[in-house]
Amino acid sequence: MTPHKRWPLAATLCSCLVLSGFACDSKKSPPTATPQSAETPAPATAKPSVPEAPPLPSDISTVKAKELLDGHGGYLHLDVRTIEEFVAGHVPGSLNIPVLVINETTGQREPNEDFVRVVSANIPKRSKVLVGCRSGSRAKLAQQLMIESGYGTTSRVLGGFVGKRDASGALIEPSWSSLGYPSENGDGGDAGYVAMRARSIAPSNP
Repeated sequence: MTPHKRWPLAATLCSCLVLSGFACDSKKSPPTATPQSAETPAPATAKPSVPEAPPLPSDISTVKAKELLDGHGGYLHLDVRTIEEFVAGHVPGSLNIPVLVINETTGQREPNEDFVRVVSANIPKRSKVLVGCRSGSRAKLAQQLMIESGYGTTSRVLGGFVGKRDASGALIEPSWSSLGYPSENGDGGDAGYVAMRARSIAPSNP
């Protein structure tokens, strides 16, 4: 090989080596990105619990009873007076199940043996029941019978529909009537005692 031709050959070899090294570098895999640590999610904030409504006291005033009945709490008013008293006037929307009935022979009031059965057949145990009568005495008896049969939310309406009076006749406990609250007459239809007692009697087997 002649001297003047060695230089181009050497240059060619150097160029090949440079290009070969560049190609190798270009085939290297790109650097792997360092994974970032995932942020720890913030703990869920517990929702504040809604406090339950306090239980009703054993006795409430007529004013409180009207407030509950006018609200949207699903309260029922159970009138435990006789059918005759109920027909003459009662709290609108009341149910009528007498706790005492008139004995046709003696003309005296006596316990209604069907009271608990009729109540159980027409009023669910979880109902919120306000129990009223003429002045409050019969309502107390009815309330006790209902509690013994499993009713947990009952309250007697003091004063009842007519009002409680002392020996002189003076009103000592305001009533539905004395406060001028609206009332209605009649037997109550499906909410009356005759209809509810009929529903409480199981049909006879054929």
